[in-house]
Amino acid sequence: MYTFVLFAHSWTRWVLLLLAVLVLFRSLIGLIQGQSYTQLDKKLGLAFFWALNVQFVLGLALYAGLSPVTRAAFSDMAAAMKDSAIRFFVAEHFVTAILAIGAGHFGIARAKKVDEDRKKHMFMLIGSGICLALMLALIPWPNLPYGRALFFLP
Repeated sequence: MYTFVLFAHSWTRWVLLLLAVLVLFRSLIGLIQGQSYTQLDKKLGLAFFWALNVQFVLGLALYAGLSPVTRAAFSDMAAAMKDSAIRFFVAEHFVTAILAIGAGHFGIARAKKVDEDRKKHMFMLIGSGICLALMLALIPWPNLPYGRALFFLP
């Protein structure tokens, strides 16, 4: 089960990053050019919303006990906080992910509540931009001490 969830979490991030970039650019162009908030923008926003939620559930399953890293950390949290690799996954990755999800949801929720197309694009731009920046910060890039492969294969 752990291997499957880690595989899904690893690959879903790329879908989520792609959607965040698409939403960001569509919103930026829409804002700059004064375009309408189209059906495509709504669909991309909805796909971004669902990808965020799927990634969160997969990550939460890993964090809540499927991952041997978090299980070991929770058994001795003081020691875990002294190890930068374990601390990254137990604290930094988790907190940054929550902030990224919050930013993404903020943009989506605010865009739904306003009627003006310009404001919809603005909120989606802000939410997806902050979310994307935070997601890029929380990825365990291979060159980092706690890094992992870009594409996890079991």
